[in-house]
Amino acid sequence: MTPNSISSDVYVQAIAVNLSALRDRLREGLMRADAASEASADNQAEIAMGALFGMDTLLIEARALHHAALILHRTHYAEQRGRAARQPSEPYAPQQTDVANAHLEVDELAKLGVLTPERASLLKDRLTAEVIAEHVNAGMKISELIDMFNELAAVEAASSDESATEAALCSEFERYCAEQGLGERDDAVALLRRQDLTDDQRRWLSDFVRRWEAMRKRFAPRSR
Repeated sequence: MTPNSISSDVYVQAIAVNLSALRDRLREGLMRADAASEASADNQAEIAMGALFGMDTLLIEARALHHAALILHRTHYAEQRGRAARQPSEPYAPQQTDVANAHLEVDELAKLGVLTPERASLLKDRLTAEVIAEHVNAGMKISELIDMFNELAAVEAASSDESATEAALCSEFERYCAEQGLGERDDAVALLRRQDLTDDQRRWLSDFVRRWEAMRKRFAPRSR
């Protein structure tokens, strides 16, 4: 796929990104629920509640990701139906005036601060005459097309930023565990249940959990 085009693959990839993130949130939520249940069974109420710290954020994120995947699927399905339904003898021919109007609308959004200059440039690169004609034939307005491209670009950017931030935090966590002789663990919340931690170790791990939750909130999908 070239940078100037949008195809079925874009929807499939965007849906996959949302579902992968949804799976991660649900998996983390299940791990926290298991840890809380085990601690509660051992009459360790404080540890149980600590294990549930941030669960509300995970559930909100999971719901938003589920909603985003559904919206992408429905949009994709509607476009496919629109292309299949239109008559081959009545296609909308690409018009350079459409490109100019679309780019002008993008520029106006950038002036209003709705789009960053970088995002505006990306959208203008992708909004070619052929792309506009394809989506107009599918029943979309140019303003709706701009919104869709902007949302897809936001998903791509957020996924990239979150992956880099998450990788950095995971690397820091693994390095700390190795330095402190805590073994190979992939869950700071579960690690906090250990009774042999020093006060400094417990403080560091608690701070790490807070930073991890802050990262999740920062990249949580937002409803329009």
